[in-house]
Amino acid sequence: MQLIGSAEVERHSAPLFLGGRKYLFTLHAPANRGRLLTATLAAVALAVALISVPAPARAAEPVVGGYSLSQARKIILDDTNAIRTGLGLKPVVESAALNSVAQNWSTSQAQVGAMSHNPAYSSQYPAGWTTASENVAYGYAVTAVVAGWKASPGHYRNITQSSANVIGIGVAADSNGRLYYTQNFATYPASAVPAPPTASPGTPAPSSASIRNAGDVVVIDGAGSLWNYGKQGEIGAVAPTRIGTGWQGIKELHVTDWNSDGVQDLVAQRKSGTLSVYPGLKTGGFGTAFLIGSGGWGDVEVDIAKWKATDAYPSVLRKDGAGALWLYPNAQGKGLSPRTAIASGWSGLTVKIVDFDKDGKQDVLATNSAGDMLLYRTNGSGSFVNEPRPRIGSGWSGFTAVVLTGFAGADSAGIIAKDPAGRLLYYPIVAKAFGSPQVLGASGWGPMTLSNN
Repeated sequence: MQLIGSAEVERHSAPLFLGGRKYLFTLHAPANRGRLLTATLAAVALAVALISVPAPARAAEPVVGGYSLSQARKIILDDTNAIRTGLGLKPVVESAALNSVAQNWSTSQAQVGAMSHNPAYSSQYPAGWTTASENVAYGYAVTAVVAGWKASPGHYRNITQSSANVIGIGVAADSNGRLYYTQNFATYPASAVPAPPTASPGTPAPSSASIRNAGDVVVIDGAGSLWNYGKQGEIGAVAPTRIGTGWQGIKELHVTDWNSDGVQDLVAQRKSGTLSVYPGLKTGGFGTAFLIGSGGWGDVEVDIAKWKATDAYPSVLRKDGAGALWLYPNAQGKGLSPRTAIASGWSGLTVKIVDFDKDGKQDVLATNSAGDMLLYRTNGSGSFVNEPRPRIGSGWSGFTAVVLTGFAGADSAGIIAKDPAGRLLYYPIVAKAFGSPQVLGASGWGPMTLSNN
């Protein structure tokens, strides 16, 4: 018999075999007040426990397992609630206080390099809880840890506790990058449960969110998840929304209203050589994708915009390996029409379409191997103006840059770029020139694939 808190009975389950090694669960069934239920799974995987706790203020957001901390928490929360709602249970709501408890404990585990339960987590919860539990784990990818807990009876029992209504999530990396996880569950009176995060005006609920504005920053992370970070003022202030998974193998991603129905779509250029449209749905998410290019698109540069001033739909501008520019019109908001030659001699130049001088006619920003950015203006009818090409920027070597229209407002335009250090920067276009750059993210953006908008 072992006492934890008040009048608890310890039972030992049969050994659990994972990866050819034994892990022993220890289950504690409490008698009074918060039903302490603890399951501990040692070695490379998991551990569980029932109780509650509060937490301190959040520092600058770290990057864990290729995700920002808020991204990692969102993935774990979504995966946890997918299990609960699949059983007809109410989703749990993230609690800032329990996040602090969980994060402190994950950090503590990472610092000592060993997984264990927090022996005092219930005393750290805000007062008023009636049930509490804790799951811990280490060594899992962010996208796999909840599946690991689900496969373990004790941890699964905590995830699916019917009365639980709040959760705290902690993720921390040790000096070798190995991740330590903590989930803290609790049941509180309905009046004490935090409200789910409220969206800014005009923003759909997370369950139906896709791409809300033409200027939203949409990225693919290293695990193939698709994220919407929102527009200016939302990055860093509002948690990003995961709007898709399975986006591996993408060379370039473009946000555009392909069929001009007022809903933003995605055009995906795959490394395998295809070009596909994923139509956005008004209710959120995306409809069935359709091919607009079935081969030969994997090793070319592509940008998408309304090329002529009279175009009703965006077209595809393609630079091939020989340095020729080709326009593929999109005449009806569906497939591509036969291509027409635009120019040649573009080897060594990148292609980014934007109305740089705000004259209602598209321009092309071309960066050369020396890092100089040159302006190629068009006449609005599909041809380049015959004039010297002014240099509008320098020092762009090593940057991954995409055009972003609408990020800072409906009529705004600019360049969003990752620098060699993994920072995310926004260069607004103001009065036919670049304004001072704004740092949108201080680190961790290196593995992200940015969309062109």
